[in-house]
Amino acid sequence: MPSPSRDLTASQGWSGDGAASGSHSSHSSHSSGSGGSGGSGGTDELRKALDVLLDPALATVVDLVAWPDGDEIHVANSAGHAAVSRHDPDAGFRLLS
Repeated sequence: MPSPSRDLTASQGWSGDGAASGSHSSHSSHSSGSGGSGGSGGTDELRKALDVLLDPALATVVDLVAWPDGDEIHVANSAGHAAVSRHDPDAGFRLLS
């Protein structure tokens, strides 16, 4: 079983500019909007959490991660990322990667 403190490196994951890097290249930006914890600390915490949770090594354990970002709800797993409007969920999800 992978151990985040042992097997996942800081070089994997999301970059600070919203572009993906490392093993999460299929994911896009995930800033903390009005629905998040706010401030740069909240964004950093979200980024760190997503780095671990979306790592392909944990795909057998983590099926789906969801988080609010402004007027959207984002969902992602190690295979991709999508978002849906909070105000018009019937419009469906748009694929981000």
